[in-house]
Amino acid sequence: MSEFTYDVFLSYNSEDKQAVRHLAQRMQKAGLNVWFDEWVISPGDDIFLAIERGLEGSRVLVLCMSAAAFGSDWVALERSTVLFRDPLNLERRFIPLILSDCNIPDTLRRYNHVDYRNENEAGWEKLLTASKGTCTGATPTPTPPPSQPQKHRSSLAVPTVIRVRCKLNCRDAYSNMLHLRPASYIVGLCAKFPRTEFRIIRHQRSPSEEVNPTSIADLTIACFEHGEDVTVEVTGKCRSMAAQFFKVAWENLDNYANDPVSNKARLTKLIDEAFGEIDEPDIEDFGSGISPEIEQTTSDDCCRSVATINDRLHNLSLPMIPLIARYFKCRTHVAFDDRDHGIYLFEMEAENGFALDTRIMNLVIEVGTRITVLTWGPNRFKANDSIKTVLEYLWECDAWLRERRLHLESDATIRDLIEYAHARRLEGSEFGYVQNPFLSNLLTPKHVFVNLAGSVFSKEEVLRQLAAPHVGLNGVELFSLLNTMRDLVIREGLALAHAAMENGPRISITFGVYPSGVVWSDSGQSISLVAMVVFAKDTYKTWLDFMRKMAIVFRQNPTLLEQLTWSRNSEEFLLKLRQAETSMIKQKT
Repeated sequence: MSEFTYDVFLSYNSEDKQAVRHLAQRMQKAGLNVWFDEWVISPGDDIFLAIERGLEGSRVLVLCMSAAAFGSDWVALERSTVLFRDPLNLERRFIPLILSDCNIPDTLRRYNHVDYRNENEAGWEKLLTASKGTCTGATPTPTPPPSQPQKHRSSLAVPTVIRVRCKLNCRDAYSNMLHLRPASYIVGLCAKFPRTEFRIIRHQRSPSEEVNPTSIADLTIACFEHGEDVTVEVTGKCRSMAAQFFKVAWENLDNYANDPVSNKARLTKLIDEAFGEIDEPDIEDFGSGISPEIEQTTSDDCCRSVATINDRLHNLSLPMIPLIARYFKCRTHVAFDDRDHGIYLFEMEAENGFALDTRIMNLVIEVGTRITVLTWGPNRFKANDSIKTVLEYLWECDAWLRERRLHLESDATIRDLIEYAHARRLEGSEFGYVQNPFLSNLLTPKHVFVNLAGSVFSKEEVLRQLAAPHVGLNGVELFSLLNTMRDLVIREGLALAHAAMENGPRISITFGVYPSGVVWSDSGQSISLVAMVVFAKDTYKTWLDFMRKMAIVFRQNPTLLEQLTWSRNSEEFLLKLRQAETSMIKQKT
């Protein structure tokens, strides 16, 4: 039985209404259940909600293309919605239909279109064949004839989406707002549903605002307040269970940061109690093993998922994708949308030796990119879940690979990498879906040296002091590091030393505070704060990102340099830096 309520959703520009109305009548006479706005949306209905539900409940979206259509933001919104949900159009849910002569954008030319100019019969037969299908449930309410348009109500239930109202309960000793610690619990909870998608809708904002609860950055930057009412929308597998668990956690985060261990146990107990009351048709054993031999299915159907990467794909982490595909002996495709050049698709399979297409190395795959993962073969579910998990925890996995360094192509390394990624998902990593934006997240007290006023240092002594943690924590050779080091003064009193290493960490930062000043140049320029950054050569753009963040935080906080210089210890230094970064982000929102 199909999950769709409508066979066809007609998206068009109002200037084409007469032609599209005639098309809708023709489709109705052919036995199709059509979503046509003037037949479905009644006066007083929420237009945007009705369109959203129509899209969710329609098996096919027909985009009526004309010169007028491509000048319409309305149609562009509807088109991008479907492209976003299925960038490869594998479910054949998207049919571009040419109504009249027009210049088709490059983003649509890759799709097989139907030429319906002048209502020609060949185009009509092709459209009818692509549109026919069976809809959900009992016989649908007939689409009304145009002479007496009986409207469908927009309150039509769509079974593929679960919506629950929640009131945030997050007050603790630190804040009345949702901050990093309780937010990390929510992100970790969402990560336990790898085949489920979550969305928070804030109705108290005008216009309403959507937040991705799988992203620690989005949750903290959104500044949710204690007592705020929201709606959570959940789609995908186990959506009933996921929605109920989310509601339980969201409404019981009070005092979580005061004692995370005991409160995590309290939340687990509440969720366990809720589990017994849930009727969830999609409950299944996702499996905890990762051996490629134990999966029982033999079907060659495709398994599909979408991962949002929390770090750039670097030269070290990128080859892991075909290696995981080879480990599970699964044909694998990865695809992502580049806003300037369209959709890229890369294939890894036995026929090409699971080789990585080197063209991907030349692309800039940024943080937050959504990557579609497709796998085929008896072990497709485990292969797909493993690749998706590694991509979503790329920041941590990349660091793990750089520490390991040797025998990266061995099956033992691939197995250990998958286990590590799954462990990060179960723990609910602080970085969440998208890399946390704070410089201070890369620092611990071991990375900060606060020297006493009156202490005298030469430039060489400063560089050796700041290099020590990089040598101890990342295994970098001191001589090689100092020999590679370059430095510059980025503002009065602040110097930056940096080194790109062949086998360095992705990025590692240390700070040194020198209240009495350090003579930094032959001209006698005095420096009171020095940052040292060490990074791998293949993570150059990540280094640029963090240097940009450093420049912005000091530029927008003119007194920060002085505040940090007079820190009494490394903990106070980190607190002041974090406060400056947090206040800067809150000002943007």
